Parts: sequence; structure tokens; C-alpha cells
Amino acid sequence: MVGICVVVAVALKDALLLGTKTAQSETDTANAIDDIATYASLGEQASSGRHPSEGLSDELPSDTTDAEKRIDDSVAAVADTSLGKNASSQAQTLKGLSNEPPSDTTACPDRTDAEIKTGDSTADASVVKQVSSRSQLRDESSNKMSDKPSSDIKVCPISMGTQALCTKASQTSCIPRVSVDAEFLDILGTRSVKSMGLAAVPSGKRFHRRAQPNQRLVTAFGVENCFTTSDQQVCATFQSIVEGRLNKKNEEWAALATRVEEVVRDEFTTTRKHLKLFAVVQMITLKCQMHVLFGYDTRKRDVDESMRELASEINQQWLRSKAIVEAGTTPEWKFERQDGLREALKKVLPNKDVDDRIDNPLNQLLPGYETMWRVVLRCFAELTARDHAPASEWCDILRDFTENPTDTQLLRISDNKARTSASQISKETLRLYPPTRRVYREYETKTGEMKIVAADIEACHHNPTTWAPDPLRSRPDRWNGMEQKDIEDPIFRPFGGKPFTCPVKRRVGSNMPFGLAMLALLVGTLVKQTAGGWEIIGELPGNDEPLDTEREAYSKLWLKQCSAGGEGGNGSLASRVPDVEESDDRLPSSSVDDGGEKVVV
Repeated sequence: MVGICVVVAVALKDALLLGTKTAQSETDTANAIDDIATYASLGEQASSGRHPSEGLSDELPSDTTDAEKRIDDSVAAVADTSLGKNASSQAQTLKGLSNEPPSDTTACPDRTDAEIKTGDSTADASVVKQVSSRSQLRDESSNKMSDKPSSDIKVCPISMGTQALCTKASQTSCIPRVSVDAEFLDILGTRSVKSMGLAAVPSGKRFHRRAQPNQRLVTAFGVENCFTTSDQQVCATFQSIVEGRLNKKNEEWAALATRVEEVVRDEFTTTRKHLKLFAVVQMITLKCQMHVLFGYDTRKRDVDESMRELASEINQQWLRSKAIVEAGTTPEWKFERQDGLREALKKVLPNKDVDDRIDNPLNQLLPGYETMWRVVLRCFAELTARDHAPASEWCDILRDFTENPTDTQLLRISDNKARTSASQISKETLRLYPPTRRVYREYETKTGEMKIVAADIEACHHNPTTWAPDPLRSRPDRWNGMEQKDIEDPIFRPFGGKPFTCPVKRRVGSNMPFGLAMLALLVGTLVKQTAGGWEIIGELPGNDEPLDTEREAYSKLWLKQCSAGGEGGNGSLASRVPDVEESDDRLPSSSVDDGGEKVVV
């Protein structure tokens, strides 16, 4: 994660649309180019992290052909399912340009399959933070059906948008992305990208090529881990630590479930009538993840104020680090200048050295907490505050999982009319709201120029061709019959993909995959604690479109105490630090006319 120069440039490939070009599409494209061009000067100057001066090899790895064949086989596997057949008859076209620069990091470190076999630990890192293609997909889903035959079904195409992240203006430039079969997986795997004329990244340089897009994060957060370094030993150490803490047996999950329940109950033990949903979810997620990652005693109350400050400061630092920085200047958002963030870290984890890039606890907190809380918030809102007919059954399924957090319960298809599982609810949330919206890789062109390209995970997960007929709607039961590796892997990549495998996705023996299980546990406990006693006040879109995935979206949602129901209710404030004051005039109105949509949890 070294300040980097971010330059977002735009270009279009000759196959911008999958169907017949029209005059209108050309006009739309021109308008979109004008919109995105405004970002061309946005930059974050690097203070270190130089590209190698020597020319980089264009040699293709020997396994490229096999890898592409596996992708073709996966496409065929999808086409043979009901999902694929449905997509064949309702093939739709993605279009539209994304016009925001990337900013975030992937949800977790990765490990190569070869390294898993040999036992060596390494990790991957990628940046996230891109504008969602919701609106374009929504338009296409409702209006424009493609006439392309089933043989042209695109499995996880990258976005029609043409945007990329530049690390150093003098050495690296941007390159367009187009929707081409399997390029989504090619970029994840640093294989050749034929439509762009890019050779595969030599295996010995893969770590460097995925670390380069993340250098800004070193300046912003003072970290050095698999997200920001090409040092494989650093990655191996980091990976070993993370995997050891995430792989839990059933009895460990039971103990963790008890901890999570205590943390959530504590948040709702208050005489306050309004709580900011943003702050509640951040605090719960941060405290629980600190327990998992550092063995933090969640029963401690003396540093809760600093904990809340830390949760808020991490989010605010992301926003600060997007500021334009002139070449040759030190950004105001440099980690060493962030007194609030640094002091909060020191008070919450006094045994950690925030000035040591290796020991800095943000190395683990950024991937462990920063991406998780936003997914938890949206899953909770989907289940409790939108007009989904099976919502009450979904809530029951997650509540049952919190009472029995085992692999069997995670995968168990419910007997109720929802006919889904806790695992499928988590997967559907991660499909709609991937913690890593885009994964970036650095490539070298035939002329020796370094370019950074993106695999658009969000566009893949929202692709109407693959997820027809309702790609933007939350429907966990769509996963019935799809949970086979050869079907799921090519179209569902919330935690990245080969040649790097994320530990939160991995199932070790009979242990549950941490990502799916932790999401279900946090949301299920929130559902259980708020049921009947709290209501959400604020604006939400209709349930035929996904929730906004922008970082600050839904920061104005509130939880209002409506009764002593549920397992929350009133209680002593004790040493609790309130989210808001009773007299806070920013509190929302409970009136639908005044405050937007009002939904009872």
C-alpha cells in the first residue's frame, strides 16, 4: 500500500459494444469520454516504489495454453447449466464508462496454487474502489436484449469502460479495457490479454506487478505487506500469520459467536433512541475483527472511544487520500501527519508499533476490517430494510447459523419457502457488493511501456448475460445448483482468483471458509439483536436495483429504537460512548414524508 501518481485516462477499443453499433451508441461513447477525461490530471505522486529499469520479458509461460483451455471448459460448464441456458436466450449487452479513479484494496492476501502445494505462504494484493456500473446494467437489463447466439455468451467480461490506474507518469500509462471472452480471468491470473496485445507476466515478476498499483497505500497508511511489496518473504510471513488466525474449528467458531453476540448486544445496550447505522456496523466489525486478528479482549470498555475514532479515521483516511497531489509535493494525507488515526491505533493496540511498517496493525486491519464492514452493512440492509418477499426466511436462516456456527449449518438448505442457505446468502451479498470491485495488474507492452489494467469484478458479478434475468436483484436461491467449483469459479470472484488464492475463501479440511462464515455470523447476530426493537430510518432504492456501493453511501441511515423488543432493548450506558447526542438536530424524521423510506427491522 508509497504515494503513487494516479492518472485515469480513457480510450475505446474497436469492439466497445457487443452488438451492432448505432449512431446513438457512438454519441453515448463520446459523451462518456468527455466525462472521464476530467480525471486525466488526478494524481498521487510516488515517493518510492520504482519500476525496474531493465526491460521486462514478453515471454509467455508454458502453462498459458492450458490455462486458457481451462477457462474455455469453464465457460462451457456454465453454458450447460440452467443459468447458462437462461443467459443464452436472454443475452444482454454491457455498456457505459466508469469515471472514477480506483482507491481501495482487495479484501485479503492471496496465495498461488503452486505455493499451496509446496506449503510456502505468499499473498496477493489488489486495489478496489471504482464506480459501479449499476445504472448502465439497469438500462440494459430492462431495455436492450442482444441478438447474439449462445456461442457468444460472455462469462465475466471486464467492463466496457476504459479506465486504468497509472503509478508513475514517466514510466506507466493507462490502457483501455474491453469486454472480451475470459479476459476477466486472464487479468486476474496475469496471463496474456490478447485484445490489448499484452503478453503474460513472467511468473517471477507477478508479485511486483500486482504490488505496483497499491503503492499509494504505503503513504496513506504506513504499511508494508503483501498488498504493497514484491518481497516474497514478507508475503510468506504475512500469509502465515493471517491463515493461522482465520482457520477455525467448530468449537472456535462457537466461542467466536459468543464474542460477536456480546459485542453486538453491547452496542444496543443504550438509552439512546437513535444510533447511526454506519457507526454501529463499523464498531461491531472492527472490534470482532480485532479479536480474530490480534486476540483483542472485546470485553474491554476503557478504549471504546478510541475504537470508534479508529473506525471512523480509517474510512476518512481513504477519502483524504483521494485528494489531488501535485508532483514533487508531500501529500497532506501522509500517514505520519494523521494524528487522529495514529493516536487511536496506539490507544487501542498499545503493544503495536505504528511507526514500523511491518508491525503496523493496519497491515491486517485494512483487509480484515475495511472491506468487511461495508459488506455487512449492505447485507443487513438487504435482509431487514427492503421489500424482499422471503426476507423473514433469510433472517431466520442466519439466526439459526449464529446458534450453530458449523460447516453443516452454513451449507444447509432451509426447509422454509426460501430454500436457501446461510452460505448462499453470503455469496449473493458478495456477488452484488464485492469487497474488491476491481483488481489491478501491471503489464508491459511490446514497446516496453508499463501499463496497468483492471479486471472488473463488479461488472462480472452484475453481468446480465450471466446472471439473467435479474442480475441486479438480491436472490440467494439463484445459487442452488451452481455451487460446483467448475461452474462457480469463472463467474464469481469476490476474493480475487488464480494464480493467487485468497485465504478467506479457502476451505481447509472441514473448517468453514472464513469470509462466508464471518459475514453470516455478523449479519445474523445483528438481525437477532435488532428484531422487533429497532427500525431503519432513511432512503433506500427499490429492491430491483442493488444498493449504492460508494464508500459514503448510507452514512445518513439511522437505527431508531421503536420498542423494547428483540434481544436489545434499553440498558445502562455504563462507559459507552454515544454515537449521537439526544439533542442532535441531524437526527432523521420518522416520517416517510420528511425522511424518505421508513422500514421496520
